[in-house]
Amino acid sequence: ACEQLAAISIAQHHQNQETQAQQQLTELEKLELEAQNQQLRAQAFCDPLTSLYNRRFFDETLQNEIHRACRRGTTIGAVFVDVDRFKNLNDAYGHHFGDVVLTQLGQTIQKNIRGTDIAARYGGEEFVVLAVDASESGLRILAERIRQSIESETFRHKSTVVPVTVSVGAAFASPQRGDENLPSQILETADAAMYES
Repeated sequence: ACEQLAAISIAQHHQNQETQAQQQLTELEKLELEAQNQQLRAQAFCDPLTSLYNRRFFDETLQNEIHRACRRGTTIGAVFVDVDRFKNLNDAYGHHFGDVVLTQLGQTIQKNIRGTDIAARYGGEEFVVLAVDASESGLRILAERIRQSIESETFRHKSTVVPVTVSVGAAFASPQRGDENLPSQILETADAAMYES
């Protein structure tokens, strides 16, 4: 009977070890899947060149922030930034330099916004900033700060300093219930102001 008890005890011990090993393996697989999901989310919402958010994320966030601003009675602003004569930069210095400019621009924009603002590459050489709870004068200051920071930034192609400037436009709104077209209106207004500048 003692041998049988010992055999059962040893078998139970081995089974416990196998169960623990299986649980550890399952936990590792779960952590790996979570890391892969985070990476996929980042790829879905981030621009790979600039590491800013992409247009898809920006559009979704704009819609959500408009709803939030409407509920809370707060304001919202958008700042459009477009690189002046970007095609000429690509033609003169190559597409690799164009990518360097876009990356550096993204970093400069990110450094000049508040922690609550969202910066995104909207497409090509266009960038956009979503400013939540901004005042009209604060939005003007933000737009001008971005423009000046980029103008004073040093862009180098080999040993040559290449001047890079941007055109900036902004739009400001106090969302009201029933403003279904506000996302497109605020972006169109900021875009039009950018082209005017």
